[in-house]
Amino acid sequence: MFRVALFLVISFFSTVLLAISFEGTWKTSCVNGQQKIQVIKTNRIATFEVFFQDYQCQNLSFYFLNQGKFELSLKNSRVKGSTEGEIEFIFDSVGFNIFNPQIEFQFNQQQICGYEDWKLKKIKNITGQQCRFFSAAKISQVPRAGDKRFGIFRVSENKLYFGKLDSQHNALTPATRPVDFDPWFYSRN
Repeated sequence: MFRVALFLVISFFSTVLLAISFEGTWKTSCVNGQQKIQVIKTNRIATFEVFFQDYQCQNLSFYFLNQGKFELSLKNSRVKGSTEGEIEFIFDSVGFNIFNPQIEFQFNQQQICGYEDWKLKKIKNITGQQCRFFSAAKISQVPRAGDKRFGIFRVSENKLYFGKLDSQHNALTPATRPVDFDPWFYSRN
């Protein structure tokens, strides 16, 4: 009985310490005109997927904003001195914000996500919508509130890694959770 209680106390404090080390603002480097930002507080996360008009990430074009809750579970670390485990993300909302007048015009003309009132620098809630963002031939289902994604994470020396997505590891179910880490890491800001 004592061992069970001790295990529960240690598990609780390990999870609390992990959440504390996970908190903060994390950014990737600029790669081909794209950058990602994670803002993590307690069990809440806001993910910005930012797209620029140039490869040096100087002129903002638009961004997606995913907001929601997350739960972490620790696993045995494959790298000495790091913390890793599984993450379950639950969407609250998905937003989209435009900074390029040409994209604003195109989105209104094409009624992207069913809207014809896109405005510059005004985030629009697109949660659960079906949208043709990057191709008129491809409809993307935007996550609905309550949808989940199943991933992996590693925190090592002020670097945050998430799982690498591919066709067989798309994070849509626990069975399709990524198994390898994406080399494009986040640094604590």
